[in-house]
Amino acid sequence: MADKSDTKKDQMIDALGKSLGVVTTACNQVGISRDTHYRWLKEDATYKMRVRELENIALDFAESHLHM
Repeated sequence: MADKSDTKKDQMIDALGKSLGVVTTACNQVGISRDTHYRWLKEDATYKMRVRELENIALDFAESHLHM
């Protein structure tokens, strides 16, 4: 069974995707502090991997729009 922090992490991943990786926007949407996000990055390898995957998607999106 997932605990509350796992649910918040899932919400944060979703919010980061919707905000194209803008941490402050995503944190505000989920209701966590930036410190919490960065602590999760440091302490949770799976969370870190999921965030890094989103960063690559956001970068691809930005690059594709530069070439239009």
